[in-house]
Amino acid sequence: MAFVEIDFHGEIFKHYALIIAFLVLKMMFYVPWTAVTRIRRGAFANPEDILPWIQDAKVTHNDEVVERIRRAHRNDLENIPFFMVIAWLYMMTGPSVDLAKTLFEVFAVCRYMHTMVYALFPLPAAARSLAFMLAFLVMGYMTICVLVSCYV
Repeated sequence: MAFVEIDFHGEIFKHYALIIAFLVLKMMFYVPWTAVTRIRRGAFANPEDILPWIQDAKVTHNDEVVERIRRAHRNDLENIPFFMVIAWLYMMTGPSVDLAKTLFEVFAVCRYMHTMVYALFPLPAAARSLAFMLAFLVMGYMTICVLVSCYV
């Protein structure tokens, strides 16, 4: 197996671009979500950020709700860029269209579910772990496919 050129007009690339756009939108959503949550809870990171009309506003780095959102965002920042890279390389292995699309979709759905059960509607760790592990397995499979293409 050798690497193939990516067909930038093909179905796999279009699906990759769509999935990446949805994942980037999700990561962008954290910025206003964190800001609004800070304002609502009066929990600011720096003294200069405090809005004078908010009563009981304070500088804090341990507001439970704000920190939960920040941790979910950080988790995305620790996982989604790796997916972007390995999925790009995976497209160069010449995968079947259906398998590639399914892997991309499973990863994206898992990352959305991870955010929902971690930051939006907190559930026990098992739900978050399941979403994380399934996405991790998708990346692992694609990584193995890339490694095999390098050496076979």
